[in-house]
Amino acid sequence: MFDLVGWIFSVTGANPANANVTNYFYPLIVLYCHFCAVLASKGKQPQMVQITWFTQVGSGRVVLGSNLDRIKPTTTKEQVRVRRAQKLVSRQLATGENETHGNPVTGNKAGHCAETFPMLFINSLATPANPPPPILASCRGFAAKPDLVLGNVNKLVFPTEVGERQQVLANPCDDFCQHLIPRAGITATHFSIVNL
Repeated sequence: MFDLVGWIFSVTGANPANANVTNYFYPLIVLYCHFCAVLASKGKQPQMVQITWFTQVGSGRVVLGSNLDRIKPTTTKEQVRVRRAQKLVSRQLATGENETHGNPVTGNKAGHCAETFPMLFINSLATPANPPPPILASCRGFAAKPDLVLGNVNKLVFPTEVGERQQVLANPCDDFCQHLIPRAGITATHFSIVNL
């Protein structure tokens, strides 16, 4: 459900010409967090959301995604994760449905993370007529922790200090995303919260 909301935000039009982290991308992810919170009960909200922005044929684009909800693993949730992982494997963005570089029991596996939908979306844009390098070189993004973003008194104000960013934002996870982003052909440091 959360990826569907992210998809709606992602296809509503081009980014404004002067869009940047402070005046557009961070406020947009706050709005996305709010919609996710409204649509799901407290225990079923995502624990991480992600935004990636890039330029495609001269127009700024954005794509948002979320991890699977935080509630204990269920058969349905695992089926969704496996389906997402299968898409990653079919696009050579994962080596297997259960790929993880963390703890095999508790680590995030392929398909769980908030970066899944954005990376699949961007990967789908690469066609012979529209090769990936121009799109991929322009990709930037960050992940955010919805509970902490929405709990912040000045929630629409981008945290300029690195210490503040570390409280509400997150770098790609060690378990999988630090491997996914480079496989997609994107520079991993473009997703570091210290480089925003």
